[in-house]
Amino acid sequence: MALVTKKRVGVLMGGLSSEREVSLASGSAVLQALQAKGYDVVGIDVGRDIAERLHGERIEIVFNALHGNTARTAQYRGCSSSWASPTRARAFWRAPWG
Repeated sequence: MALVTKKRVGVLMGGLSSEREVSLASGSAVLQALQAKGYDVVGIDVGRDIAERLHGERIEIVFNALHGNTARTAQYRGCSSSWASPTRARAFWRAPWG
């Protein structure tokens, strides 16, 4: 696990759906758990600028804690589809630049 904990993890949360508050709570719990395990982790409150935010934060692996329709929007799908290598869980993607 040492190799994975050295990667920068972005936890996607919030978003634009009506389930934003639930997603923020889930994302915060995931963020805290990953920090406690020694991961280099950043919370990303998802907006319309998600691709730029992920690249700007130098995210290498993404954990998707989004709820509702946010995860199904065209903009989010376009971003995640470029992160084509799923890792251990469906919630994770590797960055194409990482």
